[in-house]
Amino acid sequence: MSIEESSYPPQFRHHSLHLQDAQLQPSSSSSSLGPDIAVGTDDSVTDPIPIIDLQLIDRERLQEACRSWGLFRLVNHGVPLTILTEIQELAARLFSLPFDTKKELLGSPLSYFWGTPVLTPSGAALGLGVGVGPGKINWVEGLNAPLGKLPQLKTEDPLLSSLRSCLQQYGAHLGRIATSLFHVMSQDLNLQPKAQSGCYISESTGFVRVYRYPHYPLEISNLGMDAHTDSSLLTILCQDDVGGLEVIRGGEWIPVRPTPGTLVINLGDMMQAISDDEYKSAIHRVKINEHKDRISIGYFVFPGEDAVIQGSNYRPFKYSEFQEQVQKDVKTLGFKVGLERFKIIQ
Repeated sequence: MSIEESSYPPQFRHHSLHLQDAQLQPSSSSSSLGPDIAVGTDDSVTDPIPIIDLQLIDRERLQEACRSWGLFRLVNHGVPLTILTEIQELAARLFSLPFDTKKELLGSPLSYFWGTPVLTPSGAALGLGVGVGPGKINWVEGLNAPLGKLPQLKTEDPLLSSLRSCLQQYGAHLGRIATSLFHVMSQDLNLQPKAQSGCYISESTGFVRVYRYPHYPLEISNLGMDAHTDSSLLTILCQDDVGGLEVIRGGEWIPVRPTPGTLVINLGDMMQAISDDEYKSAIHRVKINEHKDRISIGYFVFPGEDAVIQGSNYRPFKYSEFQEQVQKDVKTLGFKVGLERFKIIQ
């Protein structure tokens, strides 16, 4: 076994997957999105992803991005390029460690997961390891880091110590960016003063997930990360130079190509519910690369613990209720139902 393969979870090692290839079937129903959707592949077309300048926000452009895309690129965000570069390099070094070393090293308040992006409230992944059947494994491993608990991380490992310090620096910027964007969105949506005052966004809920998508030489559609929406209010993503992220728009999958120095913002389910469906929660997926591992760092922020979400389309609910329902559906149905569970039937 090569050093590279020893860093992967056992299910991801190429020598074992060759025996399973014939059994793997294309993903279809797990995301509840219906039939396969066309993929945009014309590289000659100018990148269509909306761009928002945080220092000089064009409110009409932001409104259009939130209502028709649910996703946009952010420039002039104020995060030093050195931090973005360092966090990617540290993450790559961490994931290259042997699998057993990572399991032992990444303890509380951190958690290490693989095989699925769906996490329980404690951060442990559902459906990991033995018992994951064909079509259930997503080709991803990750580290979950609650930003508010990082000071509790006691470690003598220099790599983990450096990553903790970098995540804390990055986290301060992420909270600033999220609250700035939400303030402008609240004004656009004419939310009540209670929402604009910070009830609907709580920096204390923010956490970072650092993902690695191991490369694989075969094109298998149910590997990577299946089509889904985030449960968050906002998600802020830092990509490396390996592509794979795609967002759906107009019945077509659009690549969100890596652009140095920019961040990707996508709206989650809580933002769609708070906007009473005026904004959309971005449906996105990640395809694996045949030759290179992909590293991405996602920041997720949520409404405050006591915030009650309601509108003409939704019955009143708290995020904790939504989270509990998602976990229940994943365990019993095998996939996330999401906002449909809270819709008011007209």
